[in-house]
Amino acid sequence: MNKNVRQITDGAMMCAIVGVLLLVDRQFGGILADYLLFLFPLPMVFFSTKYGWKPSWMVLTAMILLSLIVSTPQTIFYVASESFLGLVYGAGVHDNWDQHRLVVLSMIIGAVVNIVSTVLLASLFGYNLSAEVSEYTDILNQAMSQTGTTLAAGIDISSFITNIIVISAILSGVLEGLVTHLIARLMFKRLHMHVEPAAPIQNYFPAKWLGYVGIAGLVAYYYSIYRPLSNSIAQNVMQCLGIAGFFYLVVMGVIGFMVTGIVMHPKSRKWIGIVAFLVMLLAALPTAIFGFLYVTTDMHQKMLEGDPNAAKNG
Repeated sequence: MNKNVRQITDGAMMCAIVGVLLLVDRQFGGILADYLLFLFPLPMVFFSTKYGWKPSWMVLTAMILLSLIVSTPQTIFYVASESFLGLVYGAGVHDNWDQHRLVVLSMIIGAVVNIVSTVLLASLFGYNLSAEVSEYTDILNQAMSQTGTTLAAGIDISSFITNIIVISAILSGVLEGLVTHLIARLMFKRLHMHVEPAAPIQNYFPAKWLGYVGIAGLVAYYYSIYRPLSNSIAQNVMQCLGIAGFFYLVVMGVIGFMVTGIVMHPKSRKWIGIVAFLVMLLAALPTAIFGFLYVTTDMHQKMLEGDPNAAKNG
């Protein structure tokens, strides 16, 4: 009986927290939904981590019903989707899922939420994608006319900007999922809840075939620029996949630089991430090439063999 009362109390408390977030968001013109969306999954993360899947669905339903009363249609969608993210993450922690699985699922759900809100439900949320693309196109054309620069003949500016917006939405969702994961871990530690220790970055290594997929996307992207396809849909898909592959290789290149720095200069861990980020900004394409080599060769294994702490951290 006491357990059931505690469960009901915790569920009501989480719903109350969501209600406060919704009222603050409405009072300040949607600022939380626009800039602090990663806060919405946290109440559900806490509850589903303690009680698992079955009770969490009831609390999720209560949160959605609450949002129907006090928020706008756009915020209702965000509450439902972000709370679902929190439910999946927390229930996964409750069931002792692997940390990598939790992070990947969080990123996927975050990316899907952003794509749906930016593309599929744009008109419902008052977001005109075509008008924004047209505005960015005019700005870019004006800037090029003032500077006297031109783009490659095969580049369709409108399609290119559309692809950039879509990819940006995906990356924003991925980042939101990652931030949710990091904040959830901090919350678990503050509340003295058991959580699986985070593996060091040098122990993370993806499948080699992902490197080949990334470089194939990058090659397809440059091919679509210099040899445009007659089918506009195929052209846009090829460019989107190419941009995604490029970003993936850049991220793996940054991780490769960080692992290299950690192995060579273990005492400078605090600065290695900053240096790797600056390298990415100043030389994105070389970073992507390095990321391809890092994933597809035995470079990572050789680095670990030279790291005396690798075995301890594994």
